[in-house]
Amino acid sequence: YWTDLGACVTSSPPTITTTSISSITCSSASSGGESIDDGGASITAKGVCWSTSTNPTTSDNTTSDGTGTSSFASSITGLAANTTYYVRAYAVNSEGTSYGSQVSFTTSAGPSVSSSSGGSRCGTGTVNISASASAGSIDWYAASSGGASLGSSSSGASWTTPSISTTTTYYAEAVDGSCTSASRTAVTATVTNLTISSTTDGSRTGTGTVDLSATTSGGDVKWYAASSGGSALATTSSGATWTTPSISTTTTYYAEADDGTCTSASRSAVTATVLYPPGGVSSNLKLWLKADAGTSSSTDAADVNTWTDQSLNAYSASGYSTGGKYYENGINFNPTITFDGANDYYTISGGIIGSGVNIDDAFVYYVGTFDTDNTKMAVFHESCNDAANGGNSSYWKFQREADADIWYNKGRASSSYSLIQDDWGGTASQPYLWTAAVASSTSTPQGTKKYISRNDNLIASSDNTSSNA
Repeated sequence: YWTDLGACVTSSPPTITTTSISSITCSSASSGGESIDDGGASITAKGVCWSTSTNPTTSDNTTSDGTGTSSFASSITGLAANTTYYVRAYAVNSEGTSYGSQVSFTTSAGPSVSSSSGGSRCGTGTVNISASASAGSIDWYAASSGGASLGSSSSGASWTTPSISTTTTYYAEAVDGSCTSASRTAVTATVTNLTISSTTDGSRTGTGTVDLSATTSGGDVKWYAASSGGSALATTSSGATWTTPSISTTTTYYAEADDGTCTSASRSAVTATVLYPPGGVSSNLKLWLKADAGTSSSTDAADVNTWTDQSLNAYSASGYSTGGKYYENGINFNPTITFDGANDYYTISGGIIGSGVNIDDAFVYYVGTFDTDNTKMAVFHESCNDAANGGNSSYWKFQREADADIWYNKGRASSSYSLIQDDWGGTASQPYLWTAAVASSTSTPQGTKKYISRNDNLIASSDNTSSNA
């Protein structure tokens, strides 16, 4: 006899066909599977797999598109632009995993920034810049990669930056759907901040022109009479000298940087100083010490340690020990510097003439008192090497001697550089205006080569060249 155990049932791996690629963009494409045979065992998974290498497997990138034998469509995403990919459909049953035939495609290149245009402005504020995309729109960034978008604009349209105070680089990225340009394009927003970087004041004695100058961070210098508004008086290149109109008083002018498009935010004051020294001196003023200016202290009865020259030379006289003392109402309610006649005096390092200098004409003006009748008191004294004296040692000094003579000496040789003296004829403690002169010609206020006057009254004069006149 025999027993029928039934027919023997077997199964095999599935079969599947990969559908062709469609809807290709720079970052995605479509594919899928069809003509699926389960091989006698249920399909438990199906989809497509892809890679930049041939014969991709489920170990590479995949989609999961359900179970069963029905055809399916798959979306392939996250792709790089202008890149070739390989795709196969897959199906899985209890007998294993099967793959369809391999298909390949290349993603599109994606958008690019085709052109850009920077912008500029003067000083702090916003700037309009633009960029054009081969497709899509423009996103703007503060960095060449990474970071959040600052804003967007349509292709070719202006984008307005935030307010900026310095030149700033922004970056344009073309965006077309999910596709972006491979790199960002730098676009510059230029901010011009012109400044006057330095100025040089000028000065003169008496009425006339004064030379001033200023330098700029860019562009030329325009000169004005006011800190704002008004018409330019002149234009000079940066660092060049500008000569003022003739002026009779100290005047402030204003320098403005100007490059033809932008100007400095403010003008810089530049001072043209006009001095009117005593004695009618209009030029070649060497030293001017006055008690109401340049003293290190203006407190009554205080020591004055330094005394600054008010001429254009600005010498600094340093007090020996403590120097003199400042008194508010010394002479006719005007300040004075008072000396004790012992060890308080002032020195100027290097002197005011210098060695080997020909001092043809020298005038001294002094307002003050001599407080005793028979004490030697020097007002001014400098030892020098006078070129006109053949390089011999010379003395330039004005003083009252112990024998009550007032004398002025400039040099030793038998020339116009010599001594003039006479009895001083004054009263102790009485203030006087003294003038002493030694010149090479008679073109002096008194009409002689040498003279000494007290309160403009001539007490000694001479035209001879003897050593004592």
